[in-house]
Amino acid sequence: QSLFEWYHETATGRVFPAEVQLSRIDLGDDVIVQMMVRDISEKKAAIKALQQARDQTEAYFQTAPVMILFMDITGAITEINEYGCELIGLPREAIVGTRWFDAFLPAEEKSRLEGVFAALRRGDTQKTEYHENHIVTAKGEKRVIAFRNVPFKDAAGQVTGILASGVDITRQREAEAHLEYRAAHDELTGIWNRWRMIELLNAEMQRVQRHCGVFSLILFAVDHFKRVNDRYGPDAGDTVLITAG
Repeated sequence: QSLFEWYHETATGRVFPAEVQLSRIDLGDDVIVQMMVRDISEKKAAIKALQQARDQTEAYFQTAPVMILFMDITGAITEINEYGCELIGLPREAIVGTRWFDAFLPAEEKSRLEGVFAALRRGDTQKTEYHENHIVTAKGEKRVIAFRNVPFKDAAGQVTGILASGVDITRQREAEAHLEYRAAHDELTGIWNRWRMIELLNAEMQRVQRHCGVFSLILFAVDHFKRVNDRYGPDAGDTVLITAG
């Protein structure tokens, strides 16, 4: 018995992929060969469509401008895309097989993120689907990554792994922190500005009122500051303010 594929042409000229099965049949002194031909056009089309979808998925996986990685239930990395390798600063071979929490997370965040991973293993995505945390690159740099996590489950509903996609938002968070600092600090001296002082004073007054307490407010003034500006110029005045601050 033999099984193979070829392209079959009908009497009308139609050509289609076929699966051919040849079987030997002994009839006493005679031997005949039985041939069965099965049209596998739909099977081939389905395989081609599946391969195209797989190629498209692989192309997106490798070219997406986000870190994409797969982890098993122990936290070991089973796959990572090119962007993730570039972000970490290591080749794929040096990353796959390592435990994510031991190799690429700062020690001060490890415990919290182990808790997030444990929740994902239980299938709890309500509070863990999105979270932000630092990663540590091969050069020791810390980057802020916004992660979205999806647990993979088997037919029995058991979580077998985690898909995590992460966007590097380091510059965004740095810009936000810079704006927040400028909004609350004097540009020259670096001390809290009038708006921030009023905000803190109001909060302290409310706290004292709630607890029926008292508080003190001490004000400082730079004596004869106008004389410094007039005699030595505004640059010297700025130096005095910076030193006093």
